[in-house]
Amino acid sequence: MSRMLAKSRTGYYGRYGGRFVPETLVAALDEVERAFVEARRDRKFKAQL
Repeated sequence: MSRMLAKSRTGYYGRYGGRFVPETLVAALDEVERAFVEARRDRKFKAQL
């Protein structure tokens, strides 16, 4: 992935852009992100697609 599109630890992409959500949703979105990353690595999950 190019550096411009790589996500930083703060959730921003490149110089601008990023994830701008209410603070109350940050934990839920972090949980969704973790589940997505885990599912991407799961061969059984991919086989079901």
